Amino acid sequence: EFSEEKSRDTGINFATFNQTANYFSLATKAGYVVYSISPRLEKFHEDNGGCGRSVVEMFQDTALIGLIGTGEDFSVSQRKVFLFNMQSEEVICSFSYPTAVIALKFSEERLVFVMENEIHIHDSEKLSEKPVVLQTPNNPNGICAHARQLVAYPCPHPDKAEKGTVAIYDCKNQETYCRSITGHAEPIAALALNSRGDLLATVSTRGTTIRVFSLPDGKEEFAFRRGSYPAEITSLSFNQDSSLLCVCSEKPTVHIFSLVKTDPKNESYFAGYIPAVLSTVWDDHPRIRIPDAAKSIATISSNNREVYVITQEGNFYVYDLELVRAGNCDTPTTRESIRISEFLTDSVSYL
Repeated sequence: EFSEEKSRDTGINFATFNQTANYFSLATKAGYVVYSISPRLEKFHEDNGGCGRSVVEMFQDTALIGLIGTGEDFSVSQRKVFLFNMQSEEVICSFSYPTAVIALKFSEERLVFVMENEIHIHDSEKLSEKPVVLQTPNNPNGICAHARQLVAYPCPHPDKAEKGTVAIYDCKNQETYCRSITGHAEPIAALALNSRGDLLATVSTRGTTIRVFSLPDGKEEFAFRRGSYPAEITSLSFNQDSSLLCVCSEKPTVHIFSLVKTDPKNESYFAGYIPAVLSTVWDDHPRIRIPDAAKSIATISSNNREVYVITQEGNFYVYDLELVRAGNCDTPTTRESIRISEFLTDSVSYL
C-alpha cells in the first residue's frame, strides 16, 4: 500500500503483480487499472468511473479480479469485496463483512480475504458456500501469504518474548499444516510462500534479515542480510522456479538472493568453520539501485529474464536479470510512467 501523501501525487493507492508476473494492477483514486507486461507494456483494462479502490487482486491470468473500496462512502466500503469479470464487465458476486477487509490473496483453488482478526478462505468453485474462518491475533496490516493449499499468517504467542512467529494452515484438509515457525524477535512485517508451497520467507519489522524455511519440517534453509540499518519491507516474492528471492523496502534498492545452495566442493577452507545458515547471511548478492528514492515492489518474470519494479513515485521499470546477476545494475531497459494523470499515453520508453 502506498502512502497517502504519494497517492495524492500519483493517484495510485495500491499496486501488485499477479501470481504469474504477467500482469500488474493498480488500485486508484478513481477505480483501477490492469496492465499486461509482456511482450510490451499495454493497458489491459481500466475503470475510472470514480469509485476509489484500496486493493485490487487478479485471479491468475484470467479476467477475474477482486476489488475493495476506499471506504469514502457506502458504495466503496472497505467492508465489501467485489469479484468482477473484466471481459464481460459484470460483477460476479460480492461479499459483505462487519469489519474492513485489508488484503486479498488468490490461487487457482481458493480466494482468501484477510481482516484484522479473521481470515476467510473460499473454495473458488463453491463461492456460494460458507468459507472456512480462521481466528487470528491482531493483524492490522493484513499480512498473509497463500500458495497451493497453504495460508501463512503472523501468530505471535502472547507469553513469549519472540514475536516473529508464523502459523501455517492447510486449507485442503482444514487443519494446522505444521508447527508454528519463529524466525524473528520482532513482529512479522512480510511473508511469502513459493509456488510449490514448500518454502516460506519471513522478515520482521526491523527489516534487516530475511529467513527462508522449508515446509513442512520448518527447517531454516537460508538467512539473508538486506542491510545493517532497519527498513520497512514493502515486497517479498519468490520467482516461479523458487531459485531466487526478490526483496524491496522503503530504501531505493531491490535485493535478489539466490536460493541455490553452494556445492561443498566449491566452498573455501574457512567455510567449514561457519555454520551453514550463518554463512548465507554474509553472502554478497545482486542489487538494483532504482532511480526513485521511494518505496517499491518488485518481482521476477516467469522466464527468469527480467526484474519488474513499480515505485511509489508512479514509475514502472524493467531490468535485465542477467545483467543484474553479473553485478550491480542500475540502468533499466524499460521505463514508463504509470501515474494516473499520464494514462493518456500507452507509449513505452526503451532506454
